[in-house]
Amino acid sequence: MEPPKRKAIQKGKGCWDPEHELKAQKNTVYSSIPFSLKSNVFQLLDQDPLLKAKKICKLLDYDYKTYGAQVSARRFEWLHSEKIHPFGLGSKCSNYPDSQNHVRATCRVPECLDRRKYPDVLPLAIKAGWRQNANRNRALVWRNDQNSLGRIEWFENGTVSISVRSPINMGRARTLAGKAFGDTVLIANSRILIAFQESIRWGGAHDVYETKERLPYKKIETYVEPYNLVIKTGDRSHPNAIEVEWARIPGLERLENRLNSIEVLQEKQLQFDEKQIQLQERQLQAVEKNTEALESAPGKSGQPPKNIGVV
Repeated sequence: MEPPKRKAIQKGKGCWDPEHELKAQKNTVYSSIPFSLKSNVFQLLDQDPLLKAKKICKLLDYDYKTYGAQVSARRFEWLHSEKIHPFGLGSKCSNYPDSQNHVRATCRVPECLDRRKYPDVLPLAIKAGWRQNANRNRALVWRNDQNSLGRIEWFENGTVSISVRSPINMGRARTLAGKAFGDTVLIANSRILIAFQESIRWGGAHDVYETKERLPYKKIETYVEPYNLVIKTGDRSHPNAIEVEWARIPGLERLENRLNSIEVLQEKQLQFDEKQIQLQERQLQAVEKNTEALESAPGKSGQPPKNIGVV
């Protein structure tokens, strides 16, 4: 079937431009799109920047098969248009920014659960409900699906990483560790379990502080080396918020353990010194008593007693 003749698409005398004809067919498709689609998509994205094309079609009651490509194009335009966002929106280095706000706590398992020293620990943990990760780090993963408190990763070197969901507090982290190690009877001794829970420390977090206005994109990495701190504003995941990501300095836990061991040794040395001082005081008191007894005895020093006869 020959294309319809149009005066506006003539290319020379008596010639028709097929590329222009394809553009005309596309224009007929665009004309069937609702007039307010663009404004409706932009309004929804202003409210929630994380909406995808399928969810937007569902909210606007559009057929996804018919309008999905156009909604996706309008969403891309909203994200990358300099007219809409003159300062830019989103990270320039990654198309998949972090969208999960979480806090991570770290600790180390007791010596009785050393997987390198005791190989029988791995099958016991898998039988208790832990799942082995497919990565090369040979980590074990435990999730509490019933209460959804968070997620635990147990690495082969003994390090435990605890990701806690909101509301975030140390009590939830210790509860999660108690259910993963105590309820599964991997740690049967209550004293060891309590000491293990008390050793949990915060290892990092991703905090989000929202504002009423959209912020320009900025990533501050000045404090990465000294403090492991990154500050971001206007990222695609939270365009109207200030994000603070921090993590504990590597090796800090080892230094803390060394300092704790030094403090313990100092306390033991002080106790030993106190005992030595008390012992010396007792010896001095005993010597003083002996000298007093000798002085109070009959006869002067250097002379025999009177009641002793000379043979």
